[in-house]
Amino acid sequence: MARVRGPSISASTITILDEKLTDANATALAQFLHDHNLAAETLPFWLVNIPRSQWTAECPGFLHGQPPKNIQCLSTPDDHYTRQDWAQVKAIIGQPGQIPDAIIIANSGCIETNRIDLFQRVPSELRKYLEYMAQIKAEYSSVMRFVIKERLQWGDGKLSDLQPRGKPFEFDGMGWGDSNSKEESALTALRGHPNLIQ
Repeated sequence: MARVRGPSISASTITILDEKLTDANATALAQFLHDHNLAAETLPFWLVNIPRSQWTAECPGFLHGQPPKNIQCLSTPDDHYTRQDWAQVKAIIGQPGQIPDAIIIANSGCIETNRIDLFQRVPSELRKYLEYMAQIKAEYSSVMRFVIKERLQWGDGKLSDLQPRGKPFEFDGMGWGDSNSKEESALTALRGHPNLIQ
């Protein structure tokens, strides 16, 4: 399997970084790069937005094999990231009459662009999300098994745990979360963890 590596970094740049950066905060890196007219691309993508004390010589396993979109995002210092504004969000999800080649959702008047791939996380949050998902998959073998076992509490996460048991909301083993409304309970359980469903 090919290993994904970011752009190379010279020994002199590492020496300068070692001398100038403190371990205290990751924003010092962005400031140093800006002050010395260095692009974040001079660092491997897995070192951007993390404190120097956490730098590794090799790419962490949870970042291997990332698609180009994620690598580009992870290579961006948080200070250079711009959140998508409401106009951009509306364009991504679609507004009536704005986007050609889109599908009009029946009876809703909305246009579905099917371009959720255009949404982008804050680079440091993407890294945390990818690390968290890797931990979930390592411990539970899949996100589905984690959701069934831990969030919904419907069993051990086997496919047989998904078989219907009784009428909707009748089964005692369903985790109700913090909601008082039975209709919202499953969504509450899924929304309970900020890194799982956002």
